[in-house]
Parts: sequence; structure tokens; C-alpha cells
Amino acid sequence: MAHADRITARLPVLYADGELVRTFAAHPGLACEIVDEDVLEIRRAHFFDAALELTEAAGLAALLDLAPEPWQDLGAYRSWVHALREATLDHGAVGVRALQVFVEEYLARLTLATGVPGLFTAIPGRESDWSHDPETTDRAVFTENPPREVTVTPGPLAPLSRFTLRNDGLDPAPAGFVLTGLPAGPEYVPVVVNLTTGAALVYLDAVPTGQRLRLTADGRARLDGRDVTERLRHIERVQPGEPWSPAEASPTGAPFTLARGVNDLWFLTVAHHDSPGLDRVLLALADLDLTQGAYDIARLDHALFAQDPAVTVSAVWRENAPATVRVTLPAGTLLTRHAADPGLAVREQTGTALAAGLARLSVAGVDTSVDLAPFRETQPQRAHLTGRGPIVIREGGPTGADTLPEAGGVFDVTPFEDSTFR
Repeated sequence: MAHADRITARLPVLYADGELVRTFAAHPGLACEIVDEDVLEIRRAHFFDAALELTEAAGLAALLDLAPEPWQDLGAYRSWVHALREATLDHGAVGVRALQVFVEEYLARLTLATGVPGLFTAIPGRESDWSHDPETTDRAVFTENPPREVTVTPGPLAPLSRFTLRNDGLDPAPAGFVLTGLPAGPEYVPVVVNLTTGAALVYLDAVPTGQRLRLTADGRARLDGRDVTERLRHIERVQPGEPWSPAEASPTGAPFTLARGVNDLWFLTVAHHDSPGLDRVLLALADLDLTQGAYDIARLDHALFAQDPAVTVSAVWRENAPATVRVTLPAGTLLTRHAADPGLAVREQTGTALAAGLARLSVAGVDTSVDLAPFRETQPQRAHLTGRGPIVIREGGPTGADTLPEAGGVFDVTPFEDSTFR
């Protein structure tokens, strides 16, 4: 024992070599060695990277007000604290680069602490490893004010209905619409007007029952996959109660946009030359006071006979989310031997830890999120089956008829006695 040897070394040579003296010296020597071990433990507990217990490391990190999270063990907590310290102390004011450094430091240290290689497909290690394109799939992506898809369905709308759409993005957003025909249809010459901006879209044809008319944000129109853009008209400025001229209804025009904030929209049907819908459309452009007849709602001199909704309207647009930061990490692969491998648990906790760290570093009011993007391989197809032809539809005659009448009634085609009203 080292301490017993030190004690006997201080005695005269005559006593130092005695067996009895060495036996007596062994007891205080053992006590000194226990004290040395305790001193070593105390010293180690005062060094963050050398502490053996999570509580000891947490006590040191309390100086930075960084308490451990419930899911963290010592290795994960140590990586988390170092990454936060690197981002805040070594990079000054917390900006884009500081948030990136936090992710880089945490992933690098966590990989070493847990011994899990290949935690993600690509782990960023420097500023050039980051992409700012949300469509990137093979690199880490840091996106400020990321685009988000918004879909709002006001529901079945009868002519002269009004509804609101709210654009919470940073800029005006081009919007598209999907009109789905209902059993009460078809709907004829639908018009969507943004009363906030004055712009309008006019489709100079019918939306049959069960079919979908898609008015895309890039100014195209498709009816159940068939391009009908030639029947679409754009109007830059609509004044309720005042008809627009043919010159104002242009086949091409600026995208139908939603202004920032609340947009007041108006759905109606307006008659146009060479467009069907005599029993459905308005022969003159209504003003905003004209409504469908309903007790206790409509005015007697500003009401029309009520009509059932013939289409369901959905609005779709993409807006840039304000005060938002999104980090996307390619998480397509993970090297693991079996289902019980600890790498799976580490992978599950990593996204939570990164999200908590980014939320702690970001300024007040900024929404941060972390997306562990799985591996995806897509093959978009434009062709799709809508039906098989020819389709022959016949109307059943009354009981006892010996023949079925021809479908519809066409001049010089179907006989008078075997025709039905078209």
C-alpha cells in the first residue's frame, strides 16, 4: 500500500523493516487512501466532462441555467450543454449561424457519446454543409420563413355566397380553387371574386355533378384531368353592380392572389354569351346587397329565389410562415444490427433534443421546428383513369313498356314518340 510505505519510510531503518510496524502502519495508510479516493471523486465532480453522475454534471451546468431534460442520460446531456454553450458564448448574438452550430455540435458530440455511427444520412459539420432550399433531400436544410400549404374549404356554396380566407404569410399569395360538382348541379359559369383586391376568376362553362374543376395558382384550369384553360377568364378589377366588358375578361392575367390578412371573397354565377346556364346564372352583375331569399335574413327587394348549392369550393395557397425557422435533417438511414439496438432510441430522442435546444436559443416569438425527413422515392404520374367508354345511359320506361326510349331528344335524330326531355 503506497501510504503505508510512506509512513514506514519516515521511521528509523531499524523499525521500518519490522513486520509488526508495517502492520500497524497499514491501518492509517488505508484511511489515507480512502481519503485520496474521496478527494479524487470531489475533484472529478467539479469538472463537467469528467463527472460520472448526471446530478453532478447538472449542478455544474446550473451556472448556465441548463437543467437536464427527462429523456437525457449523462452523454446526451453533456452533448446538449456543450452545443448550447458553443452557440451562445462562442458565436455572440444568436443568429442563423449560431442555430446551425448548435445542431452541428450536438450531433457530432452525441455520435461520439453514444457510439452510434451513421445516426443520419448526412450530419452537417460546417456552414457549407447547409442548404436553404426546402426541396433539398440529401443535405441538412435551414429554412427561414418556410412555405406552408394552406387548404380551406368554406363548404357547399350557393350563388351570391360570401366567405373569408386569411393569408397569414409575409407576402400576397397566389391561390387556386377546386370546385366539386354536387347532386344539385351542374353549376354554370362560376365566378370567384376577391372583394379585397378586386380580382376575379370566371369559368365560362359548367361544372357537372361529381366532377372537379381545378383552377390552379399558375392560371390553368382542368376539369377532371382535361385542360379547359381556354374557358377560363381573368378580371383585374370587379366592381359589384357594374358589369365588366369583354375586353376586361382576359384569357391570361395576373395570378389570383390573396392579400395579407383577411380576404373577403364572393361566389356567384353570371351569364355570358355562348355559355350555358339560363336557369342558374344572373343576367346582370349583382351588387353586394343582393342575396338569396331567406326569412329574417334577406330583404324583400334585394332577394332572389333560393337555390341549392351545386358545388363545393376549396381554396389552396402557399404562404411564407412569418417568424418561423425549420431545420430538416435527412434521416433516411441508420446503421443498426437489430431492433433492440440503442441507436433506435437515440434517434427518437435526437429530434426532441434539437427542437428543445433551438427553442431555447431562438428569440421570443420565433417558432422553431426540427423535421427528421425519412427516405422517400416518388414517381409522380400525370396519367390517371377517369372512366371507360363508351358509356351508354338510358332512362327506364314505365312498367309494361315493350321498348326503352332513346336517351334524350335531339332534333332530326330521335323520334318524337321515343324522346325524353334533354
